[in-house]
Amino acid sequence: MTRAAFIFLLSACILGCGNKRSVIKKVHVNGVNILWFRESYLDNTRAFITLEDDKHIDTLVSCEEPIITDFLIVKDTVTIKMYDLKNAPIYHKTNHCKNYTIILKNATYEEWHKHYHPKERFYPVKGL
Repeated sequence: MTRAAFIFLLSACILGCGNKRSVIKKVHVNGVNILWFRESYLDNTRAFITLEDDKHIDTLVSCEEPIITDFLIVKDTVTIKMYDLKNAPIYHKTNHCKNYTIILKNATYEEWHKHYHPKERFYPVKGL
């Protein structure tokens, strides 16, 4: 292989290893967007929920994946459902943002399973 081809392949690999963003859910309410997305890095994947308006982007929560199962907006409250909230690696969390109260709520294993394994059937285990 020539030196130019080697440099081209090496630079393509390096540039292709940047973070990749994938949007999971986007809701527009009262002039703001609430966005749940993942960013994939070389060694891990992080999830973010942000509140965006024309001037600012505020991060409501950032954590390792797969933890978030959904978010809901009711009036002035954003409820973020997360699996194993007690042990979840959360890097950033805010309680209030732009007249919204942010609440983290524990999701069940079944809710987590439905989101991350939608094609697999869930069989609950009784007695555990």
